[in-house]
Amino acid sequence: MHSMATASAAAEQAAFNKDLFAAVSAIIPVLFLAIVVESRSYRSLLKAAVDLQLWARAKGGVVNVLVSYPVSLLQVLALLIVVSGTAGECIAVYALYQAQASQTTEILVMVSTWFLVGVVAAGPLLALIQSLFPNWAARQWNRDEVPPHVHGEIPSHAHVPGEVPPHVH
Repeated sequence: MHSMATASAAAEQAAFNKDLFAAVSAIIPVLFLAIVVESRSYRSLLKAAVDLQLWARAKGGVVNVLVSYPVSLLQVLALLIVVSGTAGECIAVYALYQAQASQTTEILVMVSTWFLVGVVAAGPLLALIQSLFPNWAARQWNRDEVPPHVHGEIPSHAHVPGEVPPHVH
């Protein structure tokens, strides 16, 4: 009986893929930094949410209601990037510390890594699409309908997060 328990424990220990978790715990911070610090993707994502929200508010009515869903999705995506990078790294390092991992742990770490790889790949993919279709935004809206800050100017009525709007003073 004792030898069977020892064999079972040895098989469980052998099933732990230390190399996988060592690699993933090194890859996740690099991907996270590539998204948040080194690339403009994360900032562009947040800016797109704000720009779209300001444009919809300026339009008002049904447009404002319809656009609130995509804006929420962009904000959820931004949150998922932070959660995925943080949770994936913490889980991978903890599995290394414990020298064991459940199947759920392996799945969570791999999904986190794949998600971050997808987000990193999205930046160059969007740049490629923009280079292939440079006038896409111009075809979507007339230039007069696009809020001025989309063209690099921030309107005086725009609310900057963290500041008190002018009409409140």
